Amino acid sequence: MIDIIALLKFIGLLTTSSISAITIIYLVIYRKKYGIIFIPTFNVILITFIGIFFPTLFLLATEIYISYPINIILIKLTIIIEALSVFLYALDISILREYGEIQLSSFVYLVLIFSLILGTLIMPNSITIEIVDSEINYKFDNIITLLIFLHNISVIFYLCYNSIKIRCISGFKRLSNILLGFSFILSLSISLFCHYVLLELILFRTIFILLYWSSLLLKCFMILKKPQMYVKLTNEIYFIQIYHKSGVMLYSYNFKRNQKKEESGIWGNILIGLNHILSEFVKKDDQIDVLQTKEADIVVSYNNEYDFAIILKSLNKKNPYIETCINQLMEDFAEKYKNELEEIKDINKLINVVDFKDTKELIEKNFKIYL
Repeated sequence: MIDIIALLKFIGLLTTSSISAITIIYLVIYRKKYGIIFIPTFNVILITFIGIFFPTLFLLATEIYISYPINIILIKLTIIIEALSVFLYALDISILREYGEIQLSSFVYLVLIFSLILGTLIMPNSITIEIVDSEINYKFDNIITLLIFLHNISVIFYLCYNSIKIRCISGFKRLSNILLGFSFILSLSISLFCHYVLLELILFRTIFILLYWSSLLLKCFMILKKPQMYVKLTNEIYFIQIYHKSGVMLYSYNFKRNQKKEESGIWGNILIGLNHILSEFVKKDDQIDVLQTKEADIVVSYNNEYDFAIILKSLNKKNPYIETCINQLMEDFAEKYKNELEEIKDINKLINVVDFKDTKELIEKNFKIYL
C-alpha cells in the first residue's frame, strides 16, 4: 500500500528542489542586482544546501529504509548538513546586519560547536535506528542531542536578535519586517528539529519539514522578488552631487532617509579638494575613483566629453550595482543636457544651475531602489 504522507513529502521535495534550482540560476544570471558579488555567491551555496542537499537527505533517511548502515550514514549526513545549513543562515543574517561583513566572534563560536558535532558523529552508536509500526525512528545519544540543541538554539537566538536589530536601525521598515517574519518561521522550524532530536517523536519530524519548506520558499521569494533587500541593507547612500569641470555644483541630491548630519567645516574642506581634482580631469572617459573617509567612501565618476563629474557618498564602495547606477545616470544626464553642457565647455561661460533642475527625476529613476 502506498504511504500517502510519504508520497506527498516527496512531491513537496520535487517542488521545493525545482524552486531552489530556479533561484540558483536566477542568482547566477542576475548577480549584479545584489550589490557586492559575495552576496549572490553566498546565497547560491546557501540555497544549494538548504533547498536541495538537506531535504533530500532528510527524506531519504526518514522515509526509505535501505539497510541499517546506509540509513545511519544518511541520518548522520543529514545532521551535518542541517548544522551547516543553520550555520549558513546565521552568516546570512550577519551579512545584512553588518553591511556585508561577517562577525568573527559568532563565526568562531558556531564553527567550534559544528566541529564538536562532527567529532561526536564519528563515535559508534551515537545514533541508532528503531523500526516502529513500519516507521523509521532514530535514537540520538545524550552528547549529540546536547550539541545539536546548543548549536540550533544559539542560531535561533542569533537570528532573532539580529533581525530585531536590523528592524530597529534600518530605514526600510517593510523589508526589515519581511526579514523578521522569515526569521520567526525559520526559528520555529529549527526549534521543531531540536524537539524531534530531543523527544524522538515522528510527529515533530513531519511538522518540521512542512515549516522548513515554508521558510525555504520565503527565502527564495526574498531572493527572487526582493533583491533590493540585499542592496539596501548592505549599503547606504548619503548624497549625489554633479559638478562641472570648473568646480561649480550643477545639482545636489540628499537621500531623505539618511538623517545623519555632517559637520559643514569637514565637508567644506573635502569639497574644496574635490574641486581641485575636478579641475584636473584625466583623459580616460568615465573613470571611477574613490576617496576614502573614516565612515564612508566618495565615488567620483568623470565624463570628459561634456566636462562634468558625478560624486556619490556611500557606506560601501565595493558595489558594482552602484557603479552601474552611476554610469546610467551619467548617460542620462549627458543625453538630457547635452546642449547646455556644450555651451558651458568654455570655463569663462556663466553657468546657470537652474538649467539642471530636472536632474532630480534622473537620479530618482536610476537610484529608486535606495529611496
